[in-house]
Amino acid sequence: MKKLISVFVLAFALITSSFAIDIAVGARGMLGGNIGEDYSGFEGIVGGGGAYINLDLFWGLGFQGEVNVVTNKIEVSLENQSVTTTDYEIVDFPVMLWYNLDLLAVELGGGIGLNFSTFSNSELEDTNNIGLAAGVNFKLFISDHFGLVFGAHGVFDFLPTITVTTDGDTTTYTANGPSYTRKSIYGTAGLEFRF
Repeated sequence: MKKLISVFVLAFALITSSFAIDIAVGARGMLGGNIGEDYSGFEGIVGGGGAYINLDLFWGLGFQGEVNVVTNKIEVSLENQSVTTTDYEIVDFPVMLWYNLDLLAVELGGGIGLNFSTFSNSELEDTNNIGLAAGVNFKLFISDHFGLVFGAHGVFDFLPTITVTTDGDTTTYTANGPSYTRKSIYGTAGLEFRF
């Protein structure tokens, strides 16, 4: 009986040690742009900051959750009207399946998942959109717990994020449109602390 209990205790210890959770938290700034509808180039600026928590569950595989606040600036061209620039602040909540590759003093990571976003602006329609989020990180650790983080991230909406409302310069009507589907790519830089 003692041998059987010892086997169960050993098996339990191996399982729990294999699934020990490594936790890291970080903060970073971000700057990038919006890709045009026809993928011909950038048509606006994205800038802001955010925080994240990375949970490494086993063998480098885990999850990363983020909260990012960015100011999104897009240029919209409506028929018979001049180009209109629209600024709005949006809050993103990406939740991604993440993989970390630990290489001594540096760590490479990447993930993909869903992004939930919301914003409030009297001139824009809020659709509480869901989209795709993806990212990669390069971490350089100064100590066992503290490091610098550099990365690239993207947010791609499934549905139009906003409907832009503009007034024509030569006429007095208001046009609702076009529906703008966000495709933002930005670089990031920040600090990370891991427990």
